[in-house]
Amino acid sequence: GRRDARYYALDALWIEAGRRAWGAELGPDETPWEAGLGNAVKLDKPAAFIGREALVAGRAAAPARRLVRFSFDEPAAFPWGSEPILIDGRDVGELTSAGYSWKLGRAVAMGYVRAPTGTADVGRRSWWKCTAAAGAGGACAWPACSS
Repeated sequence: GRRDARYYALDALWIEAGRRAWGAELGPDETPWEAGLGNAVKLDKPAAFIGREALVAGRAAAPARRLVRFSFDEPAAFPWGSEPILIDGRDVGELTSAGYSWKLGRAVAMGYVRAPTGTADVGRRSWWKCTAAAGAGGACAWPACSS
């Protein structure tokens, strides 16, 4: 039968599926290349369109940040979004959306990670594992990332 899933359950389902939300992962300040949606951009349309030149220039350059997904090993961790993302103590981004995944049995989140020096594989992974607690003003932090 059907059950009431509630709004936060929908957030977790969106994160698990990699769906982006307008106002969180998508907006006028994010590019399709940063959001991992470059496959949805058709630059070779026969007709010109507004923003085409900016998209072409953005595709040629490496994105300054990438949207990635996180899962949290700590059962008590429950990020709400907007927590800083730390790698080796360096602030490299911010969580944009978060929820609890009943499928994975842990908290999941999405966030933009800036490409700091020495972290060339930012965005090459579909999921990052966060081994430290987050929430209640804490940060998503870990000494090493694993996919």
